[in-house]
Amino acid sequence: MEKLKKICLSRRAGRAEWVVLFLYILGTAVISCFHEPWFDEAQAWMIARSATLREILFEIPHYEGHPQLWHLVLLPFAKLGAPYEFTLTAINISFCTIAVALLLWRSPFPKIVRCLLPFTYFFFYQYGVISRPYCIMLVGMMLVCMTYSGRNTHPWRYILSLTLFALTGAYMLVIAGGLCIIWCVEIFTEYRRSGTWSRVLRDSRAHALLFILVIALFVLVSIIPAEDCYYNGGSYSVPKRFLRLFEAVMVPVDSLFGSYMNYDTGMYTIGGTIAEYLLGALVWFVLLAFMKTNKCLRFLLPYLLFCVCHALIQPSVHHLGISTAFLMFIFWLMFENGKTPEIPMIMKKIWQSIEAVSIRRLLGAMGVVIAVLPIVYSGISSAMDISKPYGARELVEYLNENGLDDRKIMISWRWFTPEKDTELSLESIYLEDVIPQEHPEPNEFYTDIIGNAATMLPYYDRNIFMNFNADDPDTLYMRWKETEDYQAVYDLWHDQGLPEVLVGYLPIDEIFSEEELEGVKYYWVAEFEFGNIFKLYQQEIKPKLYIREDVLEEYPQIEIMTY
Repeated sequence: MEKLKKICLSRRAGRAEWVVLFLYILGTAVISCFHEPWFDEAQAWMIARSATLREILFEIPHYEGHPQLWHLVLLPFAKLGAPYEFTLTAINISFCTIAVALLLWRSPFPKIVRCLLPFTYFFFYQYGVISRPYCIMLVGMMLVCMTYSGRNTHPWRYILSLTLFALTGAYMLVIAGGLCIIWCVEIFTEYRRSGTWSRVLRDSRAHALLFILVIALFVLVSIIPAEDCYYNGGSYSVPKRFLRLFEAVMVPVDSLFGSYMNYDTGMYTIGGTIAEYLLGALVWFVLLAFMKTNKCLRFLLPYLLFCVCHALIQPSVHHLGISTAFLMFIFWLMFENGKTPEIPMIMKKIWQSIEAVSIRRLLGAMGVVIAVLPIVYSGISSAMDISKPYGARELVEYLNENGLDDRKIMISWRWFTPEKDTELSLESIYLEDVIPQEHPEPNEFYTDIIGNAATMLPYYDRNIFMNFNADDPDTLYMRWKETEDYQAVYDLWHDQGLPEVLVGYLPIDEIFSEEELEGVKYYWVAEFEFGNIFKLYQQEIKPKLYIREDVLEEYPQIEIMTY
């Protein structure tokens, strides 16, 4: 038992690390074979494939809200016609493998921690299987961890690592800014004490900080939202934004072992929310106690900046892994140079006050469960990805196998009624098997917001949808634009004539007149189910496929579906 404990707590790398790296590569590769890219993955690929370099550098970031790095990484592969799914997966796994290798061989954690971390949810599934710029973020964070302690002797190593980290996303830029502020304060304090201010301009640390400042300013200017940028949180009132700020309490919990925040917002309940806030407050207390005791409290600045920006601007569950990575950075420094984090005195007193052995064992068991949960989430998410469709590949295959991809296809866009989101909530409409049907009068129209089209187009060398970017059909990525004159866009769609195939429910009577739709019927012939997976849940999307009656006669193999 003592020998096993010694091995688990060892800081030296050996065969176990090679086995872990092999299993990580094998696991992510196998799950990725089943994984179907979803909108964000497809959107980045299509930007790299169809946008110009000038658009990627200076125009698209105003709508995407992300730095340009990920699109630039994909650009040569997409432009040269590399296979979509294989290339995207290979790039993602390559970066994640580098990050895991650095973790295994360069981190100061005990062996048991180093060997388990790669299989936790964000390392393995969310960022290892789903191909997004977070794979580069992991590499950047590992390099920041490795170079932080030597920042004063080798400032360029640290600042270049921090720059790579910052270029992977807007929230990473926020954290990098917080770390730079901390460093600036340290440098200024040093010069104030020595009284040698004249040397500041000759200090290579100042040059490095100036370098990342220029990069950061360029990125910030690039991602300032355009006037017509669509932002689904832009209508939130000040009181509602203030209430969302309290979601920052949940961030540490769900970025480590919680699963309350998820894609299915219907899971939120009053009791669950209260419990999550209480648990969140407890985790914050433990975190702050450890940071104070181990002299890491200065890192509260960048972490708070991230938590607040995440809650106020665009909270999303896939951003939680950024918190996981930064918390790893904090504890990395606590373990560095052979150190072991000191247990806060208040926690020692609480533990000593518990005399009952059964309670101590229960708390120990709870600790083990908390440590294992992130790995369990990886397993459950991976199993769901294997057994359930994640993207629209099945829908694409149906169109291709039945020769429908050359037909005049109209796909649903984002539109709202005064009461409900039509696409998500009007079950009475979903129960209809023939279009057109009566529906509540829409009051909001977003004709550029057609996510399913962007998800499907990487499988084609052309735009197969008559209403996707109708004013510029060669643009094969979704433009996050508000619709100023939706009627003008409807006119463009109308001029192409009646669609032959409909993907998803859409208010076709808003585009074509009652006379034009006289006697026209679209029959429901297929239904598809896919959606994002996060830990224990899947956000399901169920688009139906409709074919116009006269066109359907040409496809005897296709049967009409009914309830």
